[in-house]
Amino acid sequence: MFVGIAVAYDELIGTWQERISSSTGDFPNSGIQATPSQRARWLDRNLLKPGQKLLTALEDDKRPYLSNWGALYVNPKQISDKKMKKLKSQLASLHEYVDQLWMDLNSQIAEGAPITGEMRYEIVFDLVKFTLENCPHVAPTRGTYDGEDKRWVGDLPEFVTHAYHHITNEHGLNRKGIDDLLRIALKDYLSVTNQSGT
Repeated sequence: MFVGIAVAYDELIGTWQERISSSTGDFPNSGIQATPSQRARWLDRNLLKPGQKLLTALEDDKRPYLSNWGALYVNPKQISDKKMKKLKSQLASLHEYVDQLWMDLNSQIAEGAPITGEMRYEIVFDLVKFTLENCPHVAPTRGTYDGEDKRWVGDLPEFVTHAYHHITNEHGLNRKGIDDLLRIALKDYLSVTNQSGT
């Protein structure tokens, strides 16, 4: 039983660490430290505009530019019409994906969506869910409030705080920030599972 829980815990931690390291954000272990505006500009400059230019250059009426007719040798790497069609289709799919991502980022920017904040919430929600589903002895509560330390104390907040720091390497988010996320995530989890807690 404990081995299964340990494996599931490692998988959860690893999944979130991979998501963070392969994304942008303001976590210390984010792959790239970039705001949504910076990402949108980068996508536009480095992929959208050059990709559109390449797609235009590969249109059928431009195909003669790529032929080697009249050359002294036949280029063994010459691309067949069938392969060219497949490559253009793949490039168009990539361009559509990047265009959609660019539009999503601009939507989030316009709405002022806190992207890293949403990710923090999802991490805490997943940790709450994992704990309550795998550790039946842990009560679905934030624990007891310690007025001297000004924080919630109990199995669930201690586990969530420890695991959160393990996942994000973000030790700058104060305990109050995690407590606030825990309060919301616990409430949401309990409402989804029709349980009660405090």
